[in-house]
Amino acid sequence: MLEKHFIYLTNQQLISVLARAEKFGEPKVFALNDAGKNEFDVYLGGMEKIPAYLLTDLIEEDFRSDTIPHVKPRDWLQLVERKLSQTYRSTPYRHATAQGREAEGRRDDRVLYTAITNPDLLKPWVDLLIAHKIPLMGIYSAPLLATRLLKYLRLQLEHVLVVTLVAAGVRQNYFQDGMIKFSRLTPLGDSGQDYPSEIIAQEVGKTWQYLDSIRYQPRGEALQVYVICHPAEQARYTSALQGSPQLQYRFLDITQVAAMLGQTRQPETSDSAGIMLNLLAEKIPANHYAPREDTYYARIWNARQKLFYGAGGVFAAGAVWTLFNLYSA
Repeated sequence: MLEKHFIYLTNQQLISVLARAEKFGEPKVFALNDAGKNEFDVYLGGMEKIPAYLLTDLIEEDFRSDTIPHVKPRDWLQLVERKLSQTYRSTPYRHATAQGREAEGRRDDRVLYTAITNPDLLKPWVDLLIAHKIPLMGIYSAPLLATRLLKYLRLQLEHVLVVTLVAAGVRQNYFQDGMIKFSRLTPLGDSGQDYPSEIIAQEVGKTWQYLDSIRYQPRGEALQVYVICHPAEQARYTSALQGSPQLQYRFLDITQVAAMLGQTRQPETSDSAGIMLNLLAEKIPANHYAPREDTYYARIWNARQKLFYGAGGVFAAGAVWTLFNLYSA
């Protein structure tokens, strides 16, 4: 059975977990310092045959919406690559997502540009994977992946803000017509994983003001805010997040969300790391951020897999042909 290696990188820690038959093993946590990198280096020994999938959930991820002329696919790729290289010159970790077309005028294409603006947060860990010749299949963005949550939560609203809690802080993902438009991760500082409700209220208020200033949120219409948290912690959030004419709060049980995703381990806190890893493992998306040079060993791994299964197919066909000849004889 194929084994997979899932890596979850935040501003606070790196989590590594091996999965077999889509069932996660015991997670291993590494500190974001020299000792943690050395420990991770030793940990990777002998794992060169296991494909790795790196999920990032970082504060330093930028989101910019744009429109470009509707052109042929090849021209579209060249155009967005040029835009990405101009907008994010200092990082190779950048991505463009097509988000439909404008309803009026020339019906230009809507595009969301995203990038990890501080590559130094990511590169040392990627370099360790490459040094061990580990097939890095892709680098993925947790906010972009969060779009899948709407399907499981059955949120078909025109405007919705989904708040998740991670080790690094409070993550806010804003969706319009089912597509992510931007995301913010607010660090918790010294508060640890207590997730103070006052911080959540303040940050959601800032987000609403931003949406109002850029006319994303229609005037006079309340923004629907869904907070994913543990039932043991919901009471204190409910008392602090009362809502207003501009903001309407809903609370989702993280244990129920995890069950929807088929997560075998029930969450014990409001930390959504397990949910994000399950979203990635459920269906691996196309690579978001990994440049071609970082996926060199992944291409070799894929080629070997094709040869292996191709040889197996030839062997099976030969066996059937031999049995047929013996039967005929």
